[in-house]
Amino acid sequence: MTVARTGEIFMRRHSFDFPRRACAQSLAARFEDIAREAPDRLALRHGARSVMYDELNRQSNRLAQALLGQLAGQDATILLLLRDPIHHVMAQLGIVKTGRACVPIDVSFPVARQRQITADSAARLVVAELETLESALGLGYERASVVIVDDLGSGLSEENPGLPVSPGSLAYVLYTSGSTGSPKGIMQRQQNLLHVAMLYHRDLGVCPTDRITSPTSPAYTGTLWALLAALMNGAAFVFTALDSAATFVETLEKEEITVAQLIVSLLRQVTQSFDGRVRLPALRLIYTGGETLGGQDIARCARVLPDGCRVIYDYGSTEAGIITHQLVNLSSPAAESPASLYPVGYPVADTEVFLLDDHGAVVAAGQDGEIAVRSNYLSPGYWRDPSLTRKHFLSGPVRGTADVFRTGDLGRIGADGCLFHLGRKDFQVKVRGYRINLTEIENALGSLDGVRAAASVAWGSEGTRRIVAYVEKEPAIAVSIKNLREQLSLTLPEYMIPSIFMFLERLPISANGKLDRNALPDPPQNRPELDTAYVPPKTGLEHRLAQIWIEIFSLDQIGTHDNFFELGGDSLMATRLISRIQDVFKIALSIRSVFAAPTVYELALRVQALGRESGARLPLD
Repeated sequence: MTVARTGEIFMRRHSFDFPRRACAQSLAARFEDIAREAPDRLALRHGARSVMYDELNRQSNRLAQALLGQLAGQDATILLLLRDPIHHVMAQLGIVKTGRACVPIDVSFPVARQRQITADSAARLVVAELETLESALGLGYERASVVIVDDLGSGLSEENPGLPVSPGSLAYVLYTSGSTGSPKGIMQRQQNLLHVAMLYHRDLGVCPTDRITSPTSPAYTGTLWALLAALMNGAAFVFTALDSAATFVETLEKEEITVAQLIVSLLRQVTQSFDGRVRLPALRLIYTGGETLGGQDIARCARVLPDGCRVIYDYGSTEAGIITHQLVNLSSPAAESPASLYPVGYPVADTEVFLLDDHGAVVAAGQDGEIAVRSNYLSPGYWRDPSLTRKHFLSGPVRGTADVFRTGDLGRIGADGCLFHLGRKDFQVKVRGYRINLTEIENALGSLDGVRAAASVAWGSEGTRRIVAYVEKEPAIAVSIKNLREQLSLTLPEYMIPSIFMFLERLPISANGKLDRNALPDPPQNRPELDTAYVPPKTGLEHRLAQIWIEIFSLDQIGTHDNFFELGGDSLMATRLISRIQDVFKIALSIRSVFAAPTVYELALRVQALGRESGARLPLD
């Protein structure tokens, strides 16, 4: 398979440059240089609101002065608890200007999780809004320790603080999703994030003419990368939401987005919504990763993306930044042979990738091993967890350097140095005495006709453990368990073929867009026993809505008073629900409607009211 390196593809599109020496400064200094050179250039856009570089710089300076007054010269981490995305960016910049570390919290997190992060971060101050002040006080802060970003008062200087901030100093503590246990904070230095921004410019061509979006929370690593890629390269960042895939595509057109950063799950959902009505002449690049990119994903991108739009597939981690990326050849054999395992590409600049065995020795060429990364731009480790840091950040075995990170991922390196990602080490299980890599089963399932996406788990106790496959089907292709078994038997040994197949309308996705394995249901899939008694649909509208819910949840029945989220729904499943309702009833409905009206009965009332306003014909009886 021939894979093109990104550096061979993107030529400089602008006189703007990001020299390597810029990584040896602070985030604040880099941003202030750009704001000084182009004060009236668009920096942020959210809905109808536009913020230029000069205004963003001045407002972040005011916040920095307020924080410095509270800190009184002390070092501290500072928590962010904000709903408004523009406030979020302003606060991040204000904090890094003080030379302290920013700890972003997603306000959609459960309170218990917010408290876990708050306690672990040991943050002395919290930046909040009037809207989130009560939540901040609920985390244990006193009013004197809360800085209100939308009520700073007068008299604060709008001039740059001018503090000497080292490029090696701590800028962020980013908490992981906690899918493998309690949240853990990953430290980020100034230079690490500047290096990521430099890669976006040098390898992806990001420059001041770009308008970039990533429809996930600004508290997540990927969105932070995209945000800094914009602000550290003089481009604009446009905040978007994935209320529905179709609406998101329309927003790409309306806002003239040039670069969209989408995890593979979101890319799949968005490209499935293309119907030819929307033209995206400005869209030049989709940057994707986070999950396995399948042949069917590539083929779909080739069919629906506008001419000239390219797709870059990346592999990275919060600890190591961007590790590899490459141009996806939309006309390659991989698009015609979905079974091909698509590689994650070549190491980026200043990064060396190699593989280790279970004893920490470098494996020979052609063998599989744990992916390890050597770079001067790694995280310094895990916040207040030296034992975990020692486990993953090694002082060897390569060249006696301390800058080595063990990712916990399995990989294979081709003869030309191209990396293949083979899944997590901890996805290996033992079934009937055989050691099995579940990722291999998922890749095989994902290559089959009619399968949109797949996951697998080992279910049960030792001796009776079975493999369960969760399959998300292509709606237009008939798929049966018998057919899946027959196709898998052509590529997998008998002991690797799943014992149980469960069809889901959509695999459960966490808030950051990744597969949520902890949310996969145990078999069987009858309607769960809820506190709410089952009440059958009565009107024609309720029957049709209930049927859509049944399709989404793959349940045998849905009651009119069953709660969408108690049934296991999440935000992306709610997006799917809204898209289906819009397709069926031809009405415009916001994802907020699902949160405000989470039952069939309540949602039917909203759909009925909107139908009357729009004149849509609904099955009311």
